[in-house]
Amino acid sequence: MQAKRGGFSIVEVLIVVAILGITLAIAPRFRYGSMELTRITDDTAQLLQRARFEAIKRNVSTFIKIDTSNGVIQVYTDDDADGQLDTDGSDHLLQEITASAYRTPISLNSTYTGNIIRWSPWGLPQTQNGALGSGRITLSANSQSKSICISSAGRIRIQNRESCS
Repeated sequence: MQAKRGGFSIVEVLIVVAILGITLAIAPRFRYGSMELTRITDDTAQLLQRARFEAIKRNVSTFIKIDTSNGVIQVYTDDDADGQLDTDGSDHLLQEITASAYRTPISLNSTYTGNIIRWSPWGLPQTQNGALGSGRITLSANSQSKSICISSAGRIRIQNRESCS
């Protein structure tokens, strides 16, 4: 009588390897868009924090301009107080994020009038006309959305949905 050997046959091993290969080939596609969205959302939240801290540190208003058509967010000081980023050296561009620098197409939306957020020298967000203003910036990619919520007290937080409740 022959002793029965333990283990797997070559066919069983090949089937398991094929299933693992297919799973590993498909999985990154689902996760990649989510990781890129998280990355740009984190980068944008850090950019907003930097704008707030620069306003406090320099004791001057800083502005965040959101260009939704080109996917560009700029942070600058408006030293001549005209509300625009001047390239003649009177204003200072502190930082810029371009959505096209990321591998996944990202779209931007903002609830701020004129897509401009002003940080007062006290670190409070203001609308373009100078009133205190809470609002949100929504970033979307691959049918997923994340929102950056800004409270009227200047608190910045990230939500995994479009509302800031």
